[in-house]
Amino acid sequence: MSQVISQNLLRCKFYPVSDTLIITDTLTIAPNSILIYNKIENKDFIVQQDINSNSLKIIFSVPSHFQQGEATDTMLHIITDSIQICYRVFPFQLSHKVLHKDPGLINAEGYYYNPWATGTRDERTELFSTPGINKSGNLSRGISLGNNQDVFVNSSFNLQLDGNLNPAMKIKASITDENIPIQPEGNTQQIQEFDRIFIELSHTNGLKLTAGDIYSENRGNGFLQYRKKSKGGIIEWDSLKNEKHKIFTSAGGGLAKGRFTSQALQVIDGVQGPYRLFGANNEKFIIVLSGSEKVWLDGKLLERGYDRDYTVDYNQSEITFTNRVIITQYSRVTVDFEYSDKNYSRSLFSVAHEQNLNRFSYSVQHFDERDNPDQPVNQTLKDYEIRKLMDAGDSLKNAIIPAIDTVAFSEDKILYAQKDTQTTEGNIYTIFYYSVNKDSAKYQLKFSEMGVNGGNYIQVRTLANGKVFKWVKPVGGIPSGNYEPVVLLIPPVRSAMTTVGMNYQLTEKQNVSGEFAYSEKDKNRFSEKNSEDDNDNAFNIEYVNTGISIWKSDTNSHYIDGEKVTTSVGSKHGASPLLAVPLRLKFRHTGKNFNSIDRFDAVEFERDWGSTSTIIPSTDNLIEGGTGLTGKKGKGIFYTFSKRNKGTEIDAIQQRINLNPQYKRVSVTGEVFDLNNKQLNRANNWQRLFGDLKWEYPFFTPGVNYRFDNNFIHLPEKNDSLISLSKKFIEKGAYITNSDTLKINYRGAYLMRDNFIPVIGKYNLHDQSETFSGNMKAKAGENHTFDLMGTYYVSRIPDSSMNKPITENILAQLGWNGRLMKGVLIPDLLYNTSTGQELRKEYGFIEVPMGQGTHIYLADRNNNSIKELDEFEISAFSSEANYIKIFLPTNEYQKVYTNLINSGLTINPPGNWRSGTGLKNFLSKFNNTGSFRRERKGTDPSFVARFNPFYKFPSDTVLLSTNENFHNLLSFNRYSPVWGLDAGINGAISKIWSLNGMDERKSKEWMFSNRLIPATFINNRLTVKISEKQSISEYLTGRNYLIKGLSVEEGMEFPIEEFLRISLLYTFKDKKNTFTSGIKQTATSHEPGVEFRYSKVLSQAIEGKINWVRYNYTGELNTSSSYEMLEGFQPGNNMKWELSVNQKILNGLNLSMQYEGRKSEGAPPVHIGRFQVSALF
Repeated sequence: MSQVISQNLLRCKFYPVSDTLIITDTLTIAPNSILIYNKIENKDFIVQQDINSNSLKIIFSVPSHFQQGEATDTMLHIITDSIQICYRVFPFQLSHKVLHKDPGLINAEGYYYNPWATGTRDERTELFSTPGINKSGNLSRGISLGNNQDVFVNSSFNLQLDGNLNPAMKIKASITDENIPIQPEGNTQQIQEFDRIFIELSHTNGLKLTAGDIYSENRGNGFLQYRKKSKGGIIEWDSLKNEKHKIFTSAGGGLAKGRFTSQALQVIDGVQGPYRLFGANNEKFIIVLSGSEKVWLDGKLLERGYDRDYTVDYNQSEITFTNRVIITQYSRVTVDFEYSDKNYSRSLFSVAHEQNLNRFSYSVQHFDERDNPDQPVNQTLKDYEIRKLMDAGDSLKNAIIPAIDTVAFSEDKILYAQKDTQTTEGNIYTIFYYSVNKDSAKYQLKFSEMGVNGGNYIQVRTLANGKVFKWVKPVGGIPSGNYEPVVLLIPPVRSAMTTVGMNYQLTEKQNVSGEFAYSEKDKNRFSEKNSEDDNDNAFNIEYVNTGISIWKSDTNSHYIDGEKVTTSVGSKHGASPLLAVPLRLKFRHTGKNFNSIDRFDAVEFERDWGSTSTIIPSTDNLIEGGTGLTGKKGKGIFYTFSKRNKGTEIDAIQQRINLNPQYKRVSVTGEVFDLNNKQLNRANNWQRLFGDLKWEYPFFTPGVNYRFDNNFIHLPEKNDSLISLSKKFIEKGAYITNSDTLKINYRGAYLMRDNFIPVIGKYNLHDQSETFSGNMKAKAGENHTFDLMGTYYVSRIPDSSMNKPITENILAQLGWNGRLMKGVLIPDLLYNTSTGQELRKEYGFIEVPMGQGTHIYLADRNNNSIKELDEFEISAFSSEANYIKIFLPTNEYQKVYTNLINSGLTINPPGNWRSGTGLKNFLSKFNNTGSFRRERKGTDPSFVARFNPFYKFPSDTVLLSTNENFHNLLSFNRYSPVWGLDAGINGAISKIWSLNGMDERKSKEWMFSNRLIPATFINNRLTVKISEKQSISEYLTGRNYLIKGLSVEEGMEFPIEEFLRISLLYTFKDKKNTFTSGIKQTATSHEPGVEFRYSKVLSQAIEGKINWVRYNYTGELNTSSSYEMLEGFQPGNNMKWELSVNQKILNGLNLSMQYEGRKSEGAPPVHIGRFQVSALF
């Protein structure tokens, strides 16, 4: 029997049944495209492909217990005399030889010989060779010392390995070790970690060892769920046998990097963020571990990335949502994450074993994570603090202690004095107040935020280098502040869980599984109190049938890549089922003191049961049953019934129907949900309905959707007693989209939502919202790409008596990259606008070792012996910098409107103009590159202020921050080796709003440069710069200045030999501070110098420079403006010099030595030396 169906590259044919089939074709058969229909029951097959002969060899295996010709009623398919085999082919033959060059050009050593090229073979620069292992990276060790700084060591190690140690052992390694670990930016989907050690050794027998910075995570989907970042190791063994007889064993341990917690964000209507993440004990200043977060919006898992759903600032622990999602007052946002918790040294240990024994399989897992009470990290517990924790038990409310220390006076600390004060009511309080008096300022306080009216102190604004708090008197016996000088002691904790799971495969479609779990949770390892609730257990048992066939067809229709292939069978016993009934039964029990490691239920599991609180532990029993009706491709309808009992919180029945049928181009997705929950003091009747209907066409797909949600909460036995917790909303939407495989991909959508709240026992319409959204990605030819996205959200309250404003949020983004006039003009543009909130920040300075900071303490300008904020400056010399500037976030946010524009333009005349004459030849000598970026955040809600990045605000009070950078360079004769001209402009504007007021910095520079090489023995460059630098501080007025400058730089370079160059330099600078007319500050400088460079390619380089600087200065010294004008030097004669030597010691081993110094008039010389050895791998 032979029937062939051929559609394009699809081949389908019937073949007679035999133990071995050989199929040949004129074209190459695509691997993994072979499909076999009506195949013989209980027969496995192996496919062998020979590309050279364009053939397939199919070998069927018959179990020993089955004899050919035997047929029973228990078989799903009868033995037929033929089977149908379908496969695809490529439109060519891979076996056909195609040669671009003669193979004879490859010599015996395997190297390609080019007869037209000369030269030597490149050699890899590496310290040592490792055949069989690909490697890259470097190792650097250096030391820096000087007479004005501390000695410190620099180290850097970067190594990547991938290869075989021997035929049976493979290694993978990535080691990156820097002095300062850096948290990567959380604005991309993939995270690149900068300080990481990862080594993996694997053997062909299935043994694998992983060590370094690793992820420890669970296996399976049971009670034990965790994914922890740690520094340690894991050893694993996989038997690598077939699935029926497989063994897997693993054990690992290490030091945990962080602590897990989950947070439900309190979002604001129409605000995209940022939103602050807090620690498990409400810690405000935490560092989120990169890549550890999971973010859900309304139960849907989001993706990280600036072109996805959200971005994260791991160091500031802030999350911001992109324009792809819209945040409303009804958005449910949950974030699971790990954060750096340095209270105690925390270790973790895990072990797992899994084994498959034909139809039976079992698994055992154990995980233990514990703090070491004897190894506190960032704290030193005193004896009375340990006793306090021992008496506190599991209640942290009992672990609060005063944070008041008596210390010696220091100008680097924020200190307080103590006194008694009497209020007008006659009450006497002992209070603390900020003081700089050396005799009374002897108390150092640590303040904790206690919430509104939870404390007696408030934060006040001062010039002090740190936060300062002030006592405020109580009103009516109620505190008026929100801070108190107390701290919460954090106890060491331990979490552990052991699970045992089993699974038995009854038939091909039926299996029974179960799991038992035992958990341990010690909330305070210092205390034996409340230990009776530390342990408990949980278990579940489940039966699953993937589908009981109830109807079969006389024909089989198969779809291969969208192409329909129909086969007549001749007997309905051999047909595949059209309808099947899946079945699922489950029972789960969790003890009232059972504690998970990470969540093991869906993120909105408790919400779907009407649970509003999980504070009271209770025994939890859950029964589930589900069935349905499914057709081909898994389409059908599914029904789930659940019964749950959890103490007085949940006594509920939940029913759910999910459906996803499809008929030709029409598909429907829907869900019906019903919950009846009886609680101690209320009842919950919750109904939800969702439906989506769409029609799929080749170039567009329209659709509509509807959602109804009524969470009816009432008093028990009173179904008409609607209470305030009830909620109801109705959503109606429509959309149109198309396939993402087309050149133009678009989607437009409209959504309307009505929200109802209970008023006097019945639902009233509270607010209405509308969302218009659209996006498009298009490619116009080969030269232009467009990316457009826009969302408009508006929320109104119909009841005008409530006098509530309309809430609007407009999110828009436009991207364009193009090439015009055959590449003469290359523009790019990015525009973005959104609504968010800005965190009000303050800053301070922390002292670090000399030479490792960014700022210096300039002088005690007001002679009060206190280091204040306006007395710190950015250091002109890195060796003097011994302070770093840190921003201290507060809890004060303000709604802001952000717009961003980023554009660039490159102009390159056509290349053929250079060979022309006249005007074209002249214009071909010009080149121009320019870029502009401006990001502004303001509080003005007007349309023009929100969308026009060039709009001038009528007042700076509505402008919160600005960051602007612009650059343009116009070149003439850039490609000429003899002479050329350059003219450019650079500028930057920065405005930062903080608790200390607005700080603004502006800089602008015009540059003109002439390059001239009149002869081979001289290179000349003349550069003229005109600059303006302005600093304006609202609160730190001592930093205000406007410095205008002129500089002329002349340099002449003399190539003495091929390896030696000497340059003569001269720079003149003239600066004036014109901020105020009454105070005169001027500075002029003359700076002649000479430098040389001696170099031999790939072996040695020596550079030296010496400059004499003469400053003539008039005006006050030790001010921000004088430090800027003198560039860190002193008036009069100054000297500075540099010498550097780079020497290749061995192939891949380099030595670098640097020496620099300076001398100012009336000051001792400063010497700095740096030495570094680098090895290349």
